[in-house]
Amino acid sequence: QLKPSPYPRTSMTSVVALTALAIALNVQATWNQGILNGVAPEEPSFHHVSFLEAREAPVNQTHHLVSIMLGRYKDLGVYFIALADREQHVRQFAREKLGVGELDIIGEGAHIPKLPLGFLQVQGEIHGKLPLDKITPAEVAVSQSHTLALEYFKNDDAIKHGLFFEDDITIDDDVFAMAINSTEMNSNNVMEVLYTMGQTSDELGWQGLNLGRCWDDCPSKIMKTYETAGIDLVETCNSYCAHAYFMTKKGAEVMIKYTRPIRASGDGIRCALSQEGLLKYYSTSPRMFNQDRDDQKSGLHSTDRLPECVHHKAVVCKRREPWVNAIVTGQF
Repeated sequence: QLKPSPYPRTSMTSVVALTALAIALNVQATWNQGILNGVAPEEPSFHHVSFLEAREAPVNQTHHLVSIMLGRYKDLGVYFIALADREQHVRQFAREKLGVGELDIIGEGAHIPKLPLGFLQVQGEIHGKLPLDKITPAEVAVSQSHTLALEYFKNDDAIKHGLFFEDDITIDDDVFAMAINSTEMNSNNVMEVLYTMGQTSDELGWQGLNLGRCWDDCPSKIMKTYETAGIDLVETCNSYCAHAYFMTKKGAEVMIKYTRPIRASGDGIRCALSQEGLLKYYSTSPRMFNQDRDDQKSGLHSTDRLPECVHHKAVVCKRREPWVNAIVTGQF
């Protein structure tokens, strides 16, 4: 006959919590050992500078409420992912720089998670093979917010292309001035230029088009040239930065599939999917949009330098984050 335990009884809630914590710690320890054994990428990961990373304050602050906002131009949907304290800036940018009318708030984005990432991994929101030291809570929130915006776009039958912006977006006025005056573009304003760009997906077959790439390898294979506008559409290898990009419905489907659960930062996933032939992701050169590094400082980077190209004599496409490719292809 079993004797009563001399120790206090543990509630089922405590057991579950302790079990989850043990699993999470075991997952982290396993990946730490893997990193020691050489699984980590050969060179540092190039995480994108996101609108949330700059202000990683307590999540109960009102400026961490994230809105997904939508404007329309013909059958083009213009989506903004914006913190509450940047909403007026975004509305002004859409009205004065893009010429889009009033934006509607169509949903709420994701907040920076309060729970440790290990718990989210146990719950299945983060992929079990993602090393937790390779992603930040802010990047989790950014990835989830972009995925939510992509889902709104995917489910809207009236919209053919989605154009996605983060709230630190700035426009390159010089690039657009040339484009508007270009005989090839046949456009009178910024939105007409962007609309013309979007239509090239039918001709070139791209599923995503980055309008503000950074840290890429150059030179890039040119797929289409607007000579009088001074803009090339290029096939790229490591097209980081996600503050301005197009998606087709097929591109949105692919991104949603590979960001639920989260497998890496949004930038890492786009690059890996492109490198593995799972997402046809092009870029414009020069980039047409930049990030506001004056008002929106990054907490991750020691420099605000975000060059369009970091390698200018690239011969082959180098996988900078091979562990992301391994998760995407299932070959880990």
